[in-house]
Amino acid sequence: MQVLDGAYGTLLQGHLHGDETVDDLCLRAPTLVVDAHRAYLEAGATWLGTNAFLAHLRGSRRRRDDLQRAALACAREAVSITDVADVQVAATIGPAGPEPRDFWADLELLLDAGMGAVQCETLTDRRGADALLAAWGDVARGVEDVELRLGCSVSPSRGADAWQWVVELAADAPIEVRLGLNCCEGPEGLRDVLASLCERRGEAWAMPSAGLPAPDAHGRPVWPLADPHRWADAVARLVADLPVHAAGGCCGTTPESIAALATP
Repeated sequence: MQVLDGAYGTLLQGHLHGDETVDDLCLRAPTLVVDAHRAYLEAGATWLGTNAFLAHLRGSRRRRDDLQRAALACAREAVSITDVADVQVAATIGPAGPEPRDFWADLELLLDAGMGAVQCETLTDRRGADALLAAWGDVARGVEDVELRLGCSVSPSRGADAWQWVVELAADAPIEVRLGLNCCEGPEGLRDVLASLCERRGEAWAMPSAGLPAPDAHGRPVWPLADPHRWADAVARLVADLPVHAAGGCCGTTPESIAALATP
């Protein structure tokens, strides 16, 4: 099973100024981002997502393009200076909107930058997923050897009705698109939806969070599975006996979490 990386907000949140998001650090403090990527690579990750989840929402088109390029540069630099073989870098984007045009510019930029993979994370409904797929079908037409990964985020505690759209998407999406789950409510409770996804696609990937955070006495988030080994054990139980080809972490996970997953 391929080991994916973990969260960047968890590592970088303490370095932000004002209304910055962690994506802004790719421009203001790229060394911090490179070091975060290196930490995940050294923990055992062989798949690296760029630190650009919110870049498509950050102001003007030029600024958004600058953030995407800076995020790519940070990830590629980390790979070049880390002694880890066979690492794949994927350009990360977040949900943009309900229309294909909401994704066009970002996808065009990333394909022009020579990305081998694009990963859109935390899609929470069928309309957003369909918009991404339609945009990809338009922008990537005629482009070869580029992989699209689509991450669905669901709330399994709300019952099967909350994730039925994922099952329907799995039946309808082009077979070459690799579907998975990210964030959600942590590993616990995801097995039914992941099993349904694997049944319809033949495989899936998973990047669950460390649970849903609750504030401590100082207002700081406390993750129920902040302990790396508890989280890794929960992920191992989640993917047991399922054709999950790749697993990593989302919100609340750290390089220590990925190290525990890579070396159980």
